[in-house]
Amino acid sequence: MQLDPKEIFEKLTTLGNRWADARYEAELLEDYTKPLLAKLGTQSNEKSQNAREAYAYSHDEYEAHRFEKANARRLEAKARVEYAAAQSWVEVMRTVAATERAANRSAT
Repeated sequence: MQLDPKEIFEKLTTLGNRWADARYEAELLEDYTKPLLAKLGTQSNEKSQNAREAYAYSHDEYEAHRFEKANARRLEAKARVEYAAAQSWVEVMRTVAATERAANRSAT
């Protein structure tokens, strides 16, 4: 099996960039959690901080945000797995090629 270094490079780069983009999206959503809770808390008519916080946590917008964050983390994990699997495949193919070369040398 012939390995094309340029093709391997492009595949790993594509998968690495997909992982980086997914991580970026997950981190953006994570960073937005506190500002969202603060914004929602200010919409409450409650007097105490605890009551405003409870209002924010129970708000539909926060609930949607939580699901978005979880989904973004899932997508980031899947992209990381795809990248790691591609790297592992490259290592296996290198080992197979080296084994074939060694077998061919010893057969002559």
